[in-house]
Amino acid sequence: MTPLYASLDSLLNPQHPLRFLDLFAARATAAIVQYGRIAAKSAIVQGQYEYPRGLFFGGHEPSRVNRILATNLPRWLGEAPSVLHTDFNTGLGLRGTYKILLGSDVPHDRVGWTRKIFGKDRVESLEANGVFYETHGDIGRWCRATFSRCAYDMHCAEFGTYDSLRMISEFRAENQAHHWLEPGHPIRASTKRKLMETFVPADPEWRTSVLGLGADILDRSLAAAFPR
Repeated sequence: MTPLYASLDSLLNPQHPLRFLDLFAARATAAIVQYGRIAAKSAIVQGQYEYPRGLFFGGHEPSRVNRILATNLPRWLGEAPSVLHTDFNTGLGLRGTYKILLGSDVPHDRVGWTRKIFGKDRVESLEANGVFYETHGDIGRWCRATFSRCAYDMHCAEFGTYDSLRMISEFRAENQAHHWLEPGHPIRASTKRKLMETFVPADPEWRTSVLGLGADILDRSLAAAFPR
């Protein structure tokens, strides 16, 4: 957790049910002005382990995804000398576009190799003005460390949906409703639907576009893994 998260927790995790007049957008904008966009973004989304009811809490044990991968990846990979692993995600970046994101620990030559596959403008590592951010518990870092016996290339394909302020606002509202409203409350269900929309917009045009782009990513990955 970055030290700044503690200063932002009261803004991100109100200790009460949702209120009609909240002014979160204005308060969040003021925090961005005070601390800077990059610092505020990093503090919020990097992950933290000190506030169990706060946003992006990492938990007290390995996640379900981590347990599934730890159990099955050795069998799936077998004795493969190299791995090209694509992790599909939504929520960051401009709507209707995508970025191929690489962890800060990826060697420079592998960054260059990935840019040859997808194009220089599509690939982003940890850049100050980019959409990516450093995380605690990065699954790509875990995969590369766990399977260090092989050449393990992993990238995250990130598709844009809505602007970052809306994303955080919906995260916050769903988290607040989950912790401070009783199960079955209609607002609780409503915040979950809105959060789902921020990650998987119902707009058919967006969905069709993402499916086409996703297929292109897979085609490019397969062509790179199995060159003719």
